[in-house]
Amino acid sequence: MAKQDKHYIEPKDIRGLRFDCKKCGSSQYRSVFLSLDPPLPNLNFDVASSLTKCPECGETWFNITAVRDQHRDNINLFVKYLLSLEVDPTMKMSVYLEIAPDPARCDKDASAAAEKGKKSGTE
Repeated sequence: MAKQDKHYIEPKDIRGLRFDCKKCGSSQYRSVFLSLDPPLPNLNFDVASSLTKCPECGETWFNITAVRDQHRDNINLFVKYLLSLEVDPTMKMSVYLEIAPDPARCDKDASAAAEKGKKSGTE
C-alpha cells in the first residue's frame, strides 16, 4: 500500500507574502495582518508599488505598467478574498489550500525510511 501525505493550510494560516528576486535572490516580505493584539486580517492589504522593482539590485519585476498593475491587483484580490473567507459570518464551510510538500523534507523522510528498512532487514 502506497502512503500519500497531503498538506493543507487554512487562509488564516497565511501570515504574509514573500517576493523573491529571480536575479539576485533577495526577498521582500509583506504581512497580511494588521498590527493589533490579536492580529486581524488586513482586508485593505496592498502590495502596491513595492512590487515594481527589486530593492536590492534594482531589477525591474514588471516591464509594462499595465501588466504590473494587473499582477498587483490580482495578488491583492487573491489575498483579500482568502482573508475575507475567515471573517465572513455567512460562510458555512471552511476552505483549505493544499500545498506541495517541501522536497527537501520528502527526500529526508525517504532516506530515513530506507535507512530504517536496512537496519530491520526489510529492504
